[in-house]
Amino acid sequence: MLLLLACSADPVVLRTDPDTVSTADADSTQPPRGFGTGGDGTTEEEEAEPADTASEPEPAATCDTFESAVEVGTLASGLDEVSGLAASRRQPGVLWAIEDSGNEAVLYALDIDGSVLAEVPVQAPNVDWEDLALAPCGETDCLWIADVGDNALVRDDAQLLVLEEPDVSRGGVLPSVTPRRVPVRYADGPTNVEALVVDSFGTPLLLSKEDSGETQLLAPLGDRFVSLGSVPVSGRGDTAYDSRVTAADLWNDDSELLIRTYRRAWRLTLGSAGLAGILDAPREELDVQQQAQVEAVAWDPAIRGWWQTSEGAGAGLVWTGCAGGE
Repeated sequence: MLLLLACSADPVVLRTDPDTVSTADADSTQPPRGFGTGGDGTTEEEEAEPADTASEPEPAATCDTFESAVEVGTLASGLDEVSGLAASRRQPGVLWAIEDSGNEAVLYALDIDGSVLAEVPVQAPNVDWEDLALAPCGETDCLWIADVGDNALVRDDAQLLVLEEPDVSRGGVLPSVTPRRVPVRYADGPTNVEALVVDSFGTPLLLSKEDSGETQLLAPLGDRFVSLGSVPVSGRGDTAYDSRVTAADLWNDDSELLIRTYRRAWRLTLGSAGLAGILDAPREELDVQQQAQVEAVAWDPAIRGWWQTSEGAGAGLVWTGCAGGE
């Protein structure tokens, strides 16, 4: 099925099947699922069989309302610049984390108290890792690292790094992984981005970090990311700094989008349309616990609610649980 999203120029087509994005210039001979391949690795010229989803976790119902936020842990020593979080669906209680520029190219598996369960070295440079997403890929889940930070608006090497979610049961330092690389180039030139979501069909969406009180929604079309339009992310009394988007996440059935700025959190109800409904989605502000520099959030359907944390030594790991919902 093809879904059309309106923008100021020509419509952008997002495909809600595994053949989502061209990878003509991807730095890989085996592009990641969702980038020009079927769930079993077949190309667009081949007929892809539906992915076997028998082992996929069942989607959890979203939250009607939320409890008050609670700081349940403190990030382990040395994790001073966490810029992305993702909650595992197959390993409940595991949070994946990354740090941004100037830090090691490592994925950290965290317990919900903030302690490190495992470390996974990634064979790719950490130029400016700014967000982390998790989405199905065939019979497992993949982690997507958004190496897209560009405060100076000079980068021509932004990229998404995609790898299968590691098993952290053995703990410690796990074998290094070589991710698949997807170049990120923008139709309108360099763009500063700190938020990434990936839907259940492998379609990525980037959200720009701006001072305008809005965020541009950037989706792949051919070998470029193009703007679908923008959504407001500013509230009354916000400064330009307050309304900069630093993180986002999708609920596991694509029905809810969580967007975090330095000051606020917004929930967009996408419903059954998924990302195709984003421009018309109802927007609700969520109560938040303020932290010094929040740059990471994650929905957690396994235990129902959402996480956030901040940059800074000894940053708290904050949990906001569901208070209502089926």
